[in-house]
Amino acid sequence: MNLRLKAKKTGVNLITALLLISSLGSLARAQVTTTSRINGSVADQQGAVVSSAQVVVKNNESTTEYKPKVGEDGTFVIASLPVGTYTITVTAAGFKQTVVTNVKTDVGTAATVSILLEVGAASEMVTVTSGAEVLQKETTSVGAVLTGRQIIELPMATRNALDQILSLPGTATTGRSRSSSVN
Repeated sequence: MNLRLKAKKTGVNLITALLLISSLGSLARAQVTTTSRINGSVADQQGAVVSSAQVVVKNNESTTEYKPKVGEDGTFVIASLPVGTYTITVTAAGFKQTVVTNVKTDVGTAATVSILLEVGAASEMVTVTSGAEVLQKETTSVGAVLTGRQIIELPMATRNALDQILSLPGTATTGRSRSSSVN
């Protein structure tokens, strides 16, 4: 009788431990950001808001299209975008079609695009290359993307990505090897 009780308690403890371990893994994954966003505004040459504009954002690699709604203030936001390069096409009645190419997004960083529409026929097109701002003004966070190419081509003693993290902003070594601090 006593052995059955011990076996039952051991089984309950084992199940509890497994549930706890599995929930910790999902919490760790929830903190990793793998997406980006595009913020934009649409106005005419005089700076007046064009809230009636239609915006189409197309991922250049996967050809997936996103169609955000332009708000009354002339702004649009597309959150949770896969990292990549995008083409933004804006059309509105009485204005030339405007195409902004090579809008690059990085992990956890918003690309901001200000689109100025020119008066003209919709059949006419204005193309803007590299429309996203290089300076990110939405947050004060520091982040970096370390690509496979950088790991291979950076002159480092090892090809360990953890060693290369020390070359990124916001990191410091605390004196001993393999004991770095990421702020």
